[in-house]
Amino acid sequence: MLTTVSAEVELPPGPVEVSARFTPDGPFRGEVELWYGDVPVGRGPLARTTPLTYGVDPFTVGYQRMTPIAPELEGRAEVTPGVLAQVVIEADGEPWRDLPAEDRAAVATQ
Repeated sequence: MLTTVSAEVELPPGPVEVSARFTPDGPFRGEVELWYGDVPVGRGPLARTTPLTYGVDPFTVGYQRMTPIAPELEGRAEVTPGVLAQVVIEADGEPWRDLPAEDRAAVATQ
């Protein structure tokens, strides 16, 4: 499953801080918001996430080593050198908890 969330406006010229914020709204799903600085520029649902990685590739930003990052792109589709200065991944808020499932698991192990 491939999900694409796009900005509704073009990226402005010059240096800009771009961010994506994920808000969970259930187990393994949520909403992604895209921002240019402090301006929201796009949003969309993420129907399925995963707690693990797929395959043997390490986590990368800007390309995928073994396959295209999207079906319409060929090759690695790398970010042009010098365009991306820094990537920061932050986790905040509380993780989604499925309390009924946790209760069932606790009872099943007693």
